[in-house]
Amino acid sequence: MAKINGEQFRERFAFGLRDFSEEDLSGARVTGSVSDGDFFVQIDLRGVDFSGANLSEADLSGANFTDANFSGANLERCSMYHCNFTRANFSGANLKAAAMTGSIMDCTNFTGADLKYAEVSNFGVSPNLTDAKNLHSVTNFSTIEDN
Repeated sequence: MAKINGEQFRERFAFGLRDFSEEDLSGARVTGSVSDGDFFVQIDLRGVDFSGANLSEADLSGANFTDANFSGANLERCSMYHCNFTRANFSGANLKAAAMTGSIMDCTNFTGADLKYAEVSNFGVSPNLTDAKNLHSVTNFSTIEDN
């Protein structure tokens, strides 16, 4: 797995690379739009700063997002199955219709995030949902203990 920084990521993205499954972006700052079916499947994204980024419709499944920052990011219709979101920050993020089934959410912050029609289920530890929006429309909201 090759380690790259945010600038190298943007360069590769600008040249058409869309599969980052073999890259280590841990600690990088990723800005702008990185969406439309891009693949970040099973990669190390610990501590990556996605604040304000547009990740709509990206496949982020199986990735490690420990300590990642998604504050204010657009994650609408993202596939985020079986991820590690330990201590990740989704404050103010758009998570409409996002799928986060089977993800670890220990100390994950969703303060002010919009979870309309999101699928958030089978997670091990309850996340911080203080002031999260549209919780009434979240589908399959449950912890592993509930099943």
